[in-house]
Amino acid sequence: MLINSEKIYVNNSFDETVYGEFYLADSLEIMPRLIDEYSNKVKLVYFDPPFMTGREFDASMPVGEKGYAGNREYYTRIPSYSDTWESKEAYLCFLKKILIGAKELLSDDGVICVHVDRHASHHVRLLLDEVFGENSFINEIIWHYRSGGSSKSSFPAKHDNIFIYGKTSKVKINPAAAGKARTDKRHNHMKRSVDIDGRVYFSIKSNGKEYKYYEDDIVSFDDVWEISHLQQKHPERTGFGTQKPLELLDRIIRSCSQKDDIVCDLFAGSGTTLISAINNGRRYLGVDKSSLSLLTFRRRLTARNNVDITIYHTSVADDKAGITLNKQQDQNNITVTFDSYRTLNVDIDLPKYTDGLQYLTYISVGRIEDGVYITEDYSVRTPSMPTLKHSFTVSNKGEKAIYFCDCLGNHRFVKI
Repeated sequence: MLINSEKIYVNNSFDETVYGEFYLADSLEIMPRLIDEYSNKVKLVYFDPPFMTGREFDASMPVGEKGYAGNREYYTRIPSYSDTWESKEAYLCFLKKILIGAKELLSDDGVICVHVDRHASHHVRLLLDEVFGENSFINEIIWHYRSGGSSKSSFPAKHDNIFIYGKTSKVKINPAAAGKARTDKRHNHMKRSVDIDGRVYFSIKSNGKEYKYYEDDIVSFDDVWEISHLQQKHPERTGFGTQKPLELLDRIIRSCSQKDDIVCDLFAGSGTTLISAINNGRRYLGVDKSSLSLLTFRRRLTARNNVDITIYHTSVADDKAGITLNKQQDQNNITVTFDSYRTLNVDIDLPKYTDGLQYLTYISVGRIEDGVYITEDYSVRTPSMPTLKHSFTVSNKGEKAIYFCDCLGNHRFVKI
């Protein structure tokens, strides 16, 4: 089986080169390989697993140039993952195996954060106690959000639970790293003053002693975080119904890891954890079995430069898969032009285009070296660049291949 790796270059917010890996695979099935590669190397494992809700989840995804340009008539709903289980026992057995694998990945000072809701929180807390030890518990974060919906028979459920454990009972986190400045807001009728160095502070006297609180001091959050859900028109929205806000992941990553550490998400979804890791100067390791996850993560990176991403595909089909192309080459270069595409085995209603290439979302052309596919040029649809490039000219060196992904997440690797 050929393993392909893609390399894309992206800048983080500090203009530093950050790199990582994304495995398009089932987390449990790929775990032995992850342990071989990353045992005792990961500083933070965060994941937002299925919650045992008994529901099927989908994503609202744009299709073709008109969809990516914002025309809602050219969107379609695509299944993203299933959260149905044979039994509660089957779910908990699966999750326990994931937790045992995650512990193997963690460094001795590593931290795990497991994000769940009321459906499974009590079960997951007991599993974490079992796998990591009760004394390794650090925090339970309550993420409180405001959203629509109410109930006449119970109080509305408006929070999730995030359990934080160290690999051992000696592990600590740094809440101040995710804190915020005190600002100039006055509290408890404190007096505002400026010291000889020009720093603003607020003071209060008690029992003959003056207490000073500087405006630029960093104040840590408590264990209840008020962070808004991503509303329908929020610019971060990708179409994934279970997408989490960057602000939430930024707090977790800053408090539980340091620059250049490896941050791992075993259920990457829309890629928010990985994007936050990049933004905060961490390496990242992402895993998800949905090709929509890989496609969405790739889309979110296209506005950047200088981050080295290696993407592994654990299953590769060496066939044309509905695509036709034209290849021209000379002594130095090869030009590949994509002529048409026909989606296969489609049981989802798609917007109607006469040009089948509109159903493609990502195309790359590259070469194979030692069984590894290395991207030399690529094009991906995004809201800022809805038009997909169809012709690529690259060097004529090495065995050539293409990789493409359509709007449904179907992906193919083809030798040419």
